[in-house]
Amino acid sequence: VHWAFDNGDVFSSRSVEVQVERNGEWVKVGEALNIENGTYRTDISLSGANGVTKVRLYQEAGTGPVARRNLMWISEIELYA
Repeated sequence: VHWAFDNGDVFSSRSVEVQVERNGEWVKVGEALNIENGTYRTDISLSGANGVTKVRLYQEAGTGPVARRNLMWISEIELYA
């Protein structure tokens, strides 16, 4: 996950989950907790994501950047198999 930045400030969320859809349900396959404020990129290892066609990045309410806790501001997401 590459977080967005503006005027030299990086707006990284503090915690996020990677979820995949299985049988109509969203299932957590990876997470990043306690992300340091201002982190430009966060790598998340996934477990059990083989063969899925839907992936989402999920953030609980209030766990966005310190300055704007309900914001998820992403510049890019990369997925590797």
